[in-house]
Amino acid sequence: MLRKFGALLMVVLAVLGLGLAGIAQSDGSAPYPVPANGNDPVPLQECWYEYWIECGPWYYVDVTYECTRTWRCWFFIYKGCYRVTYRERRCDWWRRECCAIDSIDLGCSDWEYLGWYVDTERTHQFLWCYCQGANDSGCW
Repeated sequence: MLRKFGALLMVVLAVLGLGLAGIAQSDGSAPYPVPANGNDPVPLQECWYEYWIECGPWYYVDVTYECTRTWRCWFFIYKGCYRVTYRERRCDWWRRECCAIDSIDLGCSDWEYLGWYVDTERTHQFLWCYCQGANDSGCW
């Protein structure tokens, strides 16, 4: 009974065109869609930007002191003294456009200068616990 049902199912599927012929073509080609005009598909072009940032050395700007509650001094119960150092550096940045067609690299344009900006850094150095206040000269 099961054999007859399987054979009947195969015949029905073959008549409807849903059999194994739809999965494997007789000429060995894959069943991919063909564009309406019959030509090859249009190649996929992708473009993106690459960025380059170059920074100079750090320069000292200023130093200040802070007296603030800190975990270093008995779990935020007491205040600690910190020396805060400010530094800056100048950074220049460029970009270029790169493209590829169907994952084949076409190369990149020349670097284009976009401008510069100032990068700042603020570092804290813990000095001691139990301060009452601070100014630019230090903690007391």
